[in-house]
Amino acid sequence: MEILESLRCPRCGSTSLYRDGIRYSGQGEVQRFLCRACFYRFIPESSKRRITHYEGRECADLERDLENSLGAVKLLKQKNREMTIGHLGATKDSTAFMDFEEHLKAQGYSESTVKASHHYLNLFKRKGIDVTKPEEIKGFIAKQNWNNHSKASAVVFYGIFAKAMHISWDPPKYRYEQKIPFIPLEEEIDALISGSGAKMSTFLRLLKETGARCGEALRLTWKDFDLEKSTVSINLPEKGSFPRMLPISPTLKAMLNSMPRKSERIFSGCMDSYQSNFRRQRNKLATKLKNLRLKQISFHTFRHFYATMRFAETLNILIVQHDLGHKNINNTQIYTHLIDFRSEEYEVQVAETVEEARKLGEAGFEHYDTIGERHLYRKRK
Repeated sequence: MEILESLRCPRCGSTSLYRDGIRYSGQGEVQRFLCRACFYRFIPESSKRRITHYEGRECADLERDLENSLGAVKLLKQKNREMTIGHLGATKDSTAFMDFEEHLKAQGYSESTVKASHHYLNLFKRKGIDVTKPEEIKGFIAKQNWNNHSKASAVVFYGIFAKAMHISWDPPKYRYEQKIPFIPLEEEIDALISGSGAKMSTFLRLLKETGARCGEALRLTWKDFDLEKSTVSINLPEKGSFPRMLPISPTLKAMLNSMPRKSERIFSGCMDSYQSNFRRQRNKLATKLKNLRLKQISFHTFRHFYATMRFAETLNILIVQHDLGHKNINNTQIYTHLIDFRSEEYEVQVAETVEEARKLGEAGFEHYDTIGERHLYRKRK
């Protein structure tokens, strides 16, 4: 009260004042006041002099302290960078490691390979392993409770790094463990496609009808589709596969025509965003339909599904090899073990006109005989 009684409003001279909150200066807290007569807000002159005194007389000291603080931050960053480089090995190739991602891209490695390489290198770094010492890497991998597939992958991706850094690397031998892939029912695939958003459902429909890898589908441009002939050309295959041309259904053609053409690529965006979006929609649909099997479906599951169904229709492993783009038929033969040959029941249809034959072909029927002017089509039940 004594402070308020001794103060006057600098505008109207009134002594009727309110305390109007605390303001903060470099020296500390400063009380602001509000005049009840003219509603003028002000800080007492005594407080202003203290602030001016602090800002004037000690300004040089503040600037010097600020420079010292900034210098300390820069020095700390430099030391952290030197420690990181020293941990990785302060060699002439340390710069190459810092730009390892760019190096992999320049060498033509795919986005998935770049991502996997960094995953393992960061894992080694977190565990305190010196990545410039191959024997430490071997010992670390051997002690991990991983399956042989994961260990073999770690060896392969470290080999890529060792080659880039000119490190002598004698890789240990781990064999890939071949597993039978999960093949969902077609009803489950269709439920997943119909339950997704418009863009995602088109993407999944494309994977189902072509058996393309996720990365191959994301690379497709509008020029790769011939909507007149209802075909798609995979001109940028992954993993050294052959390019190929595959038919598409009228349903997929209509879905593609409804998509906006905002860029040259059909499906803009990166693989990580598509995968996270797919998992979110898939898990939501699995909960809604009370079918936890849907959670086992990934983008690559569509490729397994396509190969299995294609072999069931044709019983020709060479056709499946061509459609998948495999250079080695051994990679295709896994799907021959997924077909139950005991079931030889067929659904048979007869086509007498070109239009009827076209519809049956689109429905997955294959022509197997002709009697007079009637053409017989069948499809395995």
